[in-house]
Amino acid sequence: MKWKLKCAVEQEGDWYVSFCDELSIASQGRTVEEAKNNLEEAIRMFFEDASPSEIMKALSNLEPEVKVEIRREADIPPHMRSQDTHWELSVA
Repeated sequence: MKWKLKCAVEQEGDWYVSFCDELSIASQGRTVEEAKNNLEEAIRMFFEDASPSEIMKALSNLEPEVKVEIRREADIPPHMRSQDTHWELSVA
């Protein structure tokens, strides 16, 4: 089974904070790309380290292969729209 998780990055001061609300996982970086990479690594680590019951609990509210929307583009500040701050991460 495969799920698509919606991830986002927001700037907070000099840092960028990345998050995946579905899994309640967040990370950060000095650039958008670094914040994205750090979040994806944190998500991978969650799936490697969590027990099967923890994983199923985290994914229980998601429909397989359904895109989950957290934010509308209008909610993204104009200066961040061009920085590819929203992306999907597929997990199987």
